[in-house]
Amino acid sequence: MKNIKIILMAIIVSTFATSCLVDDDGATEFNQGPAIVGFESDLAQVSYFEDEGVVLKEFPVALLSNGGDGTVSEENISVSYEIDVANSSATEGQEFDFVDTSGVFYIPAGSNTALFPLNINTGNFDPSQRTELILNLTSSSTDGVVISSLHNTLSISFVGCISDVADYTYNVTYTNEDSGSSSDLGQQVIYENEEINSFRTESTGPFAPGGNGEPVDMSGVTFSVLCGDINIPDQGLFQGMFPNLVSQLEDTSVDPETGNFQLKYNVVTGPDSNINVTMNYERL
Repeated sequence: MKNIKIILMAIIVSTFATSCLVDDDGATEFNQGPAIVGFESDLAQVSYFEDEGVVLKEFPVALLSNGGDGTVSEENISVSYEIDVANSSATEGQEFDFVDTSGVFYIPAGSNTALFPLNINTGNFDPSQRTELILNLTSSSTDGVVISSLHNTLSISFVGCISDVADYTYNVTYTNEDSGSSSDLGQQVIYENEEINSFRTESTGPFAPGGNGEPVDMSGVTFSVLCGDINIPDQGLFQGMFPNLVSQLEDTSVDPETGNFQLKYNVVTGPDSNINVTMNYERL
């Protein structure tokens, strides 16, 4: 019986040893795999609000893996690219121009990164909406190099919209979304911050302008408008005067025809209390 147990144990140990060898073989095969190339990021934004001429912008393309061992290539790596014409709204010769029109660029030998260059025509951005260039990495003629299927696309947004929401006066109504109660806050203006397309309101929900003891123009909510889309960053009440958190509840936008818009946010009013607010701005 004792001999049988010894034999069974030997078989089990042999099985585990074989499994480890298979795993090691698999790891060895991975280390001998292809070099993989792709964009470091799949999104980029280029914003210009006045004509600054032609500006060079560069977008990193990386050797994400070289056989799994992290070494750099000993030769130049060619990378072919093309515009995804069907899904791009930006136009070559309008928002941008290629620095090299060959359709190929290179990650130089001894490096694991290259910068893909574009000439940006800052005076040609659409002033009313963002446009987008989608670039696809397609192939490499260098032996042993493949394009990553997860990092082969870069979407570049060109933004040249300057919002005019601070140029008008609005009739403002406040609604408490939890209770359904609402009130008319009368006519209010929108103040501009120093940063382009950044603004602040006169009031925050039910809190009246100047009700915090500070100047009237520091009683509101800071928000930004980018090509009509509104973003409310997390902030303290009254532009940080108090630590009560104000945070965006829902994405909203400026109506391109009327100029009307809504701000939807939550205000923490106490340790265990908060209100959900809709501020409606009707342009006069």
